[in-house]
Amino acid sequence: LNNDSTRGILDNADATLSITGDQSIGNLTLTAGTISSETSGALSFATADGIATNSSVKLTGGASLFKRGNGTFVQDLMAETTGGIGVGEGKLVLTGNARFPNSTVFKVLGNGRAELEARNLLGKNTKVYMETTAVLDLAGDQRVKELYVDGVRQCDGIYRFSGGGRLMVGNIGL
Repeated sequence: LNNDSTRGILDNADATLSITGDQSIGNLTLTAGTISSETSGALSFATADGIATNSSVKLTGGASLFKRGNGTFVQDLMAETTGGIGVGEGKLVLTGNARFPNSTVFKVLGNGRAELEARNLLGKNTKVYMETTAVLDLAGDQRVKELYVDGVRQCDGIYRFSGGGRLMVGNIGL
């Protein structure tokens, strides 16, 4: 793919987009279907200004998603992936159904905003990467393995974010 001027739609529950390595696409509408990667592969995509996409896309294998663009992307389905998910621009919303129990990476970068609408959406082995310019809004507590802010690993502990939720990092409270 690797073409930021390309536009695409994945909206058929029976359709599968298989990715190998890191791929980038311009505006992509993801509403149904499967994105898979036998190895680790990331799909970087944009959502346009004023566009909100509600997604029930399955993520399997080592597939990762990274959202760009000023629009909003709402993920509403549990992921089976060992890959990650992230946002660098606009808003990424994970609903209560969008659990990532096996995911290894969660990124909130640039001027991106991530809203997690329930507790325990991220897996306990997830590494969270944030930049101080980004916003993380937690409606419930998340237990994760590590937290990095601007590339610096933070100490194990309990971190409070907007939305009232806490990020419990490391072996705190075990």
